[in-house]
Amino acid sequence: MIKTTLCYIKKNNQYLMLLRNKKEHDLNDGKWIGLGGKFRKKESPDACLLREVREEAGIRLTKYHFHGIIYFYSDTWEDEEMYLYSASDFDGEVVGNCDEGELHWINEDKVMDLNLWEGDRLFLPKLLSGVERFSMSLRYEGDKLVEYQDYCGNNGLCGGCAYGGMGYEAQLKDKEKKLLDLLLPVFDAESIWDGMYESPLHERYKNKMEYSFGDEVKDGPLTLGMHRKKSFYSVLPCDDCRLVHEDFNRIVQSTMDYFGRLRVSYFSKRDHSGYLRHLVLRRSFASGDVMVDLVTADLPGDVTGLSETELLAGWMKQLMLLNLDGRISGILHTRNNSWSDAVTDEGTELLYGTGFIEETLLGLKFKITPFSFFQTNSKGAEVLYSRVREYIGDVAGKTVYDLYSGTGTIAQTVASVAEKVYGVEIIPEAVEAAKENAIANGLNNAEFLAGDVLDVIDNLDRKPDFIILDPPRDGLHPKMLSKIANFGVKNIIYVACKPESFCRDMGYFRTCGYRVARACGVDQFPYTKHVETVALLTRT
Repeated sequence: MIKTTLCYIKKNNQYLMLLRNKKEHDLNDGKWIGLGGKFRKKESPDACLLREVREEAGIRLTKYHFHGIIYFYSDTWEDEEMYLYSASDFDGEVVGNCDEGELHWINEDKVMDLNLWEGDRLFLPKLLSGVERFSMSLRYEGDKLVEYQDYCGNNGLCGGCAYGGMGYEAQLKDKEKKLLDLLLPVFDAESIWDGMYESPLHERYKNKMEYSFGDEVKDGPLTLGMHRKKSFYSVLPCDDCRLVHEDFNRIVQSTMDYFGRLRVSYFSKRDHSGYLRHLVLRRSFASGDVMVDLVTADLPGDVTGLSETELLAGWMKQLMLLNLDGRISGILHTRNNSWSDAVTDEGTELLYGTGFIEETLLGLKFKITPFSFFQTNSKGAEVLYSRVREYIGDVAGKTVYDLYSGTGTIAQTVASVAEKVYGVEIIPEAVEAAKENAIANGLNNAEFLAGDVLDVIDNLDRKPDFIILDPPRDGLHPKMLSKIANFGVKNIIYVACKPESFCRDMGYFRTCGYRVARACGVDQFPYTKHVETVALLTRT
């Protein structure tokens, strides 16, 4: 895929347009477009933009704005990733012609009357009307536009949507290919691949987001959103994310407006000063309830002229006036003075409502607290856990270990078919939530314990007949691998959010006589590069 820039320069209610009519075999022949061209090797988008405009029009841009990435797909020419800009000021005089065609100033209200590409007629109105950030993909057959799709304006920038310019079916095929490339070396001739299972929701599926406060450019206005890809400091505003429910976007925008208006400082990673750090949102798909957690450092006394109590009260008042599809069921304030950029709980205060939300999966209810692990795609989790229940088969009269159990979701989905289930998790509040969940769901054969899995499993009353593993992204510690293998159970289910870790761990399990009997992929995270793997291991 080639990378290009395109810029529409405005002056006195006119736009500088290029009529492409000079180059032979020009695919743009006879079309009116802006100024721009292909990236050179190791050239940044801004550098390409400035060079191309200087070469084509003889001017130096002094004020320009990046709007987003437009993806072009075609059956006749090379696919293209185009960085779209507008500009409002420049130095120098525009030349009348360039090597590629004729340059003309066109009245703003006449631009759409020109001979434009069909796709340009979709993104140009956004640019002309002042939409700051947007993105879309355009698919052509010959010179005819056959498909288009709008995306979040941060598409390709925040690093979240790796598949932002690709249709969902194509995403799924690409994920399956990449997953199988990793898994096939640990399969044997009899391993069964059950395919990729899609997420029931392709957009608006995430039930949790952790947003960062910062600025997009150094010393710029306050932003609240996601870190720019490959940047430690730049934070992109994220009030139009397509992966989350619109209520999240509304809360993010309101929060950014409130603290930005009061000029409240964000916590700087450069000098470790400032107040605002993160905004954590969790939402129940069952009820629509949203839990809001503002994460801050200690408030410097001279920032706003308000006490912290007054500052937070004003913020909460603004949130409660929002017109949401659901409702805000709880607002919390978490203190974090550590230097790490991670969301760390050094004390959490409940400011309003309840400190949890409840979600329903496969007919079971789960209480979710601010820092407990829970699958971020509730509807996709039902697909994932259904595969686990299918793979576990008949465990009547048997004891099952669910290790790294979080809030006990997997343990409780299998408790109805097993005699005894133990869930072990290192986060105490997640274990307490799991216990409450089990009581609420009427399960008296599921027991949950808090502590390091490596230590806790030595002290359980019963030895396992079946083990379910759902470890963190980095997989299992070498000591844990040997301890699991030494139990000698016939079957293990391994749920992996990072297939590379599973393949590494599977290398050890194979030396202990285990093989992959069945495996599948579950797309918990559409538009991102991530995928869940479920594997049934059998000891030969």
